Amino acid sequence: MALYNAGFSTTEPQAEAIRHGHRGGATLPSDAAMLVLWVDMFGVQADDLLRFRITGPDGRVLLDRENRIDRTQARRFAFSGMRRRAALWPPGLYKGELQLQRTVGTKPSTRISSVTVRIE
Repeated sequence: MALYNAGFSTTEPQAEAIRHGHRGGATLPSDAAMLVLWVDMFGVQADDLLRFRITGPDGRVLLDRENRIDRTQARRFAFSGMRRRAALWPPGLYKGELQLQRTVGTKPSTRISSVTVRIE
């Protein structure tokens, strides 16, 4: 199992566009309606746990969501995010953390990846 690629988006990300190099930039606008963390993975199995976590520039956790993988797949794309609740996203560096955990089977394992984006 592997967390192959990850990033942030301001809209619902499209797997094929991202896989063809349309990943967005290193900065996002403060008036974006959404902040979405996405990941492309290899070798997931049914019952693996995928955790999305977004931390704001002040260190506060904005999103902490865990999803159970429903079926075994050679490649899987997933995302999770949140809508902006204030007039603007506070400027600064946002951190996205992804954790893929396998607890079923003979070889429990965990893969962790992180990505950052600046909101201006």
